[in-house]
Formats: sequence, C-alpha cells, structure tokens
Amino acid sequence: MLLGNRPNSLRFIKEALSHQNIEILFKNLEDFDEPPTVFDNFDLVILDVSDLPPKLLTRIFDILHVLKNHPAATLALIPGKDTRLRYRFVESGVNDYLLTPFDKLDIQTRMRNLLKVSEPAYQETQVPSRSDRMPKALQHVSSFLDAVSMPLQDFEYDGFLHLLFDSIRSLLDVQYLLYFEVISGSEISLRYMIPDFPVKDDLAFPFDDIPAIVRSVRLKEVTILNQLNTENPLSTALKSFFNLDVKAYALYPVLLNNNVKALFLALRADNKKFHKLHSQWLAIAVNLIEFGLRLDSNRRQLDENLDAHVWQYSFEFLDHIINQLNFGIMVIDKNEKIKYLNETSADILQVDSSKSLYQPLQKILGSQNTKVILDARQPVEGTYERPEIEISAKDGSKILVGFSLTEIEDKTGNDGGIILSLKDITYSKELQEEMRRMDRLASLGVMASGIAHEIRNPLAGIKAIAQTFEEELAPEDPKNEFVKRIIKQVNRLDDMLKTLFSYAKPQKPNRQFHHIEEILREVLTLLKQKIQQQNIKLTQSYSSTLPPLFVDNSQVQQVLFNLILNSIEAIETGGEIHIAIESVGKEQQKLQRKPFYKTITGKPYVSIQISDNGCGIQREDLQQIFNPFFTTKNFGTGLGLSIVYQIVQENNGIIYFESEAKKGTLCYLFLPAFDTEEEAILEKKG
Repeated sequence: MLLGNRPNSLRFIKEALSHQNIEILFKNLEDFDEPPTVFDNFDLVILDVSDLPPKLLTRIFDILHVLKNHPAATLALIPGKDTRLRYRFVESGVNDYLLTPFDKLDIQTRMRNLLKVSEPAYQETQVPSRSDRMPKALQHVSSFLDAVSMPLQDFEYDGFLHLLFDSIRSLLDVQYLLYFEVISGSEISLRYMIPDFPVKDDLAFPFDDIPAIVRSVRLKEVTILNQLNTENPLSTALKSFFNLDVKAYALYPVLLNNNVKALFLALRADNKKFHKLHSQWLAIAVNLIEFGLRLDSNRRQLDENLDAHVWQYSFEFLDHIINQLNFGIMVIDKNEKIKYLNETSADILQVDSSKSLYQPLQKILGSQNTKVILDARQPVEGTYERPEIEISAKDGSKILVGFSLTEIEDKTGNDGGIILSLKDITYSKELQEEMRRMDRLASLGVMASGIAHEIRNPLAGIKAIAQTFEEELAPEDPKNEFVKRIIKQVNRLDDMLKTLFSYAKPQKPNRQFHHIEEILREVLTLLKQKIQQQNIKLTQSYSSTLPPLFVDNSQVQQVLFNLILNSIEAIETGGEIHIAIESVGKEQQKLQRKPFYKTITGKPYVSIQISDNGCGIQREDLQQIFNPFFTTKNFGTGLGLSIVYQIVQENNGIIYFESEAKKGTLCYLFLPAFDTEEEAILEKKG
C-alpha cells in the first residue's frame, strides 16, 4: 500500500518494480479513513511524505503509531533536505526510508530488503534463476552489496566484515583471514577472524619484534611471503597465539585519512601460493575494507552528532519551556551549590543567572534564608502553610518569596540534592492583607456607627441639662465654671462622634475632573504657616504634562491635608518634605516590584509621592496604621489615616506606605485620571 497525495509516486514505483510480481495499491491520505485492520492485508506500507501539508503529516504519524501493532513493514519517502523530519521518522519506528529524489535502483533495493523479494523464475522457459547461475563467491558479493546499500545509521561494521571476508575467502580459496586494529605504534589487537576462533576481547600483543607488521604500521608497506620457515617472526606469533601452521601470508595496512588504523592478513595453510591475481583481489578487498571503515567512522560521527543534536534540542526545548513558567525553578546539589536556575527564579532573586551557577546557595540567599530552606526538608508536623523567605530588592524593598522543594536522588539512590520552586508572593500577601483590612474596617465601621448612636443621645441630654443649669445660675455664681467645663467636654465628645460618623458612613464622593496642581496649591496654603514655624524645607517636582484627576475635589484636599500634616508632625525641626507628582505608565520599571503595580498598569493613573525624613514608623506598626483608633502620637484619635484610607478607596485610588524607623516615610498615592464610573458601566455591558 502507498499512502500519500501524489499519484505520480505510484506510477514511478510501479515502473521500477515492473519485473517483479508485486501488487501496489495507492490510497490518498485526504480521503483515507480506514480501520486499522486494513493493514493486515499488506506486507509493506509506503508513506509518501515528500510533499505533504502539516495537517496530513500529523495523520501520517498517527498511522505509523497504528502500524506498530501490525506485521507490515514500513518505508518512508522523505524530502532530502528535511533532517529533523528524518530523525522523527527514525524515532517513530519506521523500518526504512528513502530521501527524495531517488532513482529506480534505490526503490528496488529497499523493496528487496524489506520484502525479501528475489528475481522471478520464469518456469515457462525453464531458464535457471540468477542465483542458480552465480558462483557461490558472487552470491557473497551480492549480499555484501546489499549490506553497504542500507541507510548509514543501520550500517554494522562487524556484519560488513563478515560478508566481505566470506566473499574473499571463497574467491581466493584461502584458509584464514584476520583483521587487527592498531592500538598504538607498538601494539595491535585482534578484532575479527574467519573461520571463527575463540579469542578474548582484550587479545592484544606487541609487534616491535615482527618486521612485517612494523613495516605495515609505520611505513604503510604491503608484505606477501609464499615460503615461510618456522623461524619467521610472524609465523611464530601466529603459532603462539592461534596455534596456526601457515605456509604463506599476505599482509596489508588498512588506512583511514592516510593513517594506518588496521591490518588485514590472509593466510594459507596449504602449499599453494599467492599469485599476482590474488594480490589484485586482495588490494581490492583492502579498498573495500577501508570503504567500510570510512562508513563506520561516518556512522559513529553521525550517531554522535545526532545524539548531540537530540540532546541539545531536548535541553533547549525543556529550557525554553521551563523559562516560560511563571514561577522559579532552581536545582541545588548535595553540596548546596546551584546547578540550574531558570530566568524567572533569577528575576525573583534579582541575580544574574550566568554568574549564579555553581555558586553556594548561601552566597545568593544569605545564611538565614538558606537555613530556612534546608530545614524545610523536614517539615514540622501539623504545618500546612507554604514556607517563605524574605529577600531584599535592589531598591531596598522587601520581597516575600514562597517556596516548595522536592528531594532528588542520584542513580545510586543517594541524596542528589533538591529541586526548589520559588514564587514571588509579595503582591498576593499584600492583597490578602488588603482584603483583611477592608473586612476589619467594614466591621469596625458598623460597630462604630452603633456606638456613636448610643453615645450621642445621652450626650445630647447631658449637654441640655448643663445648658439649663447655666441659664438658672447667677452670673457671679462660682458653679458656672463647672457647668462651662461640662459643656466644653460634651462639645469635644460631639466633635469626636462627628469624626466617627464620618468614618463609619463616609460621604459619597462627587467626582469630577480636577487638576492636581490646583488641589495641592490650596492644601499647601492652609499648611504654609505650620511648615514655616517648624523650619521645614518643602520641595516639589511635577511632570510637564499631567492629566486631570477624576476625583472629589474636597475629599482629595482632606486626604492630602492629613498626609502632609502627618509628615510635618513626624519632623522635629529643620527636616524636609518632598512631593513628586507624575503620570504612571508601563515604562515605570521602578514600581514593578510594588504590590500595587498590577493594578495601576494599563490604566491612566497619577502618582503622588510624599516623602519625609521624620521619625518614621516601626515595621510592626506599619500594618496597623489604617486601623481606627491606632496612633503612635501622644494626641489625636487615631481616625485620621482610617478616614484617608476610606476616602481613597471611594475615589478608586490606591494608597501605600513604606517607612523605616528614624529614617523617614514614603507615601504612594495613586488617583485615577479616567472616568471610573463610565468604565464600570462599560464593564457591566461588556
């Protein structure tokens, strides 16, 4: 059966095999939809892939997979330039292949090898077959030619020598043929001998005392002797090693790239001599041996190149796949050195992958993190959370890295190291914390609203009674002072309740487009006197073109007022506050490691960064600054930043703090420069 899409191939093959009794059926792959049992009726399936589109090529490999379970032989017709396709067919188990273009002799040889077909015997004329007419020696030569016509990767040098030596022995009627490999300039080793002689694989002997071999190896000379005496060194060696009594020998060097690689030795044990015709036949035989040696050398080189290409392709393919993963992969050997790391792990750890290879893990991650990782090989019972380490980024920020590890064993079953997978969980941790914070603030808001209502009613009653006392008391009555104090404290509590109501039920923002420069100018006007009193240096930097913000003007003023006021209060005297405003774009790689980076990327935001060199915030306090009633000051209610957080959330903004005690604080405030209400409507429709 011929499977393909070119009927011309069928005509060519039929013409090539016209003298043989072979029936060939062509099936077009585009219409081929037969059950697997159809192949049971065929001895050979020819797969013509010389000009196939990719979709049909995929079907060919599916069919080849099915043919593995059928006795039919397979032959592929492959484009000569497509080396990778050739390798794929070999790996898929095809019995043989032909590279296009090929001639009729090529297809005849392949078919004969696969089907074991011989020339037909024409019984009607009683002409004897070719094999009957060929001398036995020529039958060997025919088999020999079949051996060298096979694909290079299937060439077997030992089988080649066996066929060739059988042919030579029959042609020359010699008793022994030996083939020695030259190990060095003074030693040879027997590789092949006919008739078979039981020898050890390591049968080697020096030849410095055998002049004929010395001349062959070092001078590339041929030696033929027809009369040997018992004292001849080569005769003595053959008697010693193989117990052979020889009367004559012919010794030829076998060359490869003009170097003597082997010796070919023909021996006579009878009284016949080597004549000129014999020497001519032996010279031809040596040429064929050298041809086979070149084929063997080429096959070895092909195998090495193929192995190298396959390994390189496999490694590059796997490396490409591993580098596409969104988590890091590291391989650590038993000596705690890095044997491999993909690009993602190098990016997470912010290291150069080429310079990190074969470096101690401790040098890359530090001793503490290395200890945490190695200790994780023996997890504490009852621990289900993914272990994590903390590393410092180049900009000084902290990165949380979650990891898991798998121990690997070498071929002997011993500890071979660990495979470490890494994931940057900074953003997810911040997101989890943000969700917890929002839930906590929502719960506190509901509770604060209820408490405020419960306090406000009796507080109003207390104030009414105090005001009644104030009206009834005479102006000169000393009790008036106490009444005034009661009313003052009630008013103070009432102001606090108003702030609490503002936190519990914030006013819905009235968002419009406003310019941030104008909003900030009004805020700084209110704080100008306080800044001057504390001798604070205020610096500002603005991008040349800033889009308008879609926010509530008064609410953003309140946010900026509170944030700048906090910076003022954090500075004792003579400090500095810097305000930087710029548009946010994807090109701002400096924000890539920040937990808010994914949120602000792809949409127009304006970044407002307020930094100071004040007292800073302790690391353990940084996670609580948005909690209501939390404050590190000796005054205040602790509601300021809670209200700021809610206002920013209501205006679809983002606020984030970085701080270090005694060094200062940096506040990131991102406000939208797009109509968030319109976008929300579009998202619902979309």
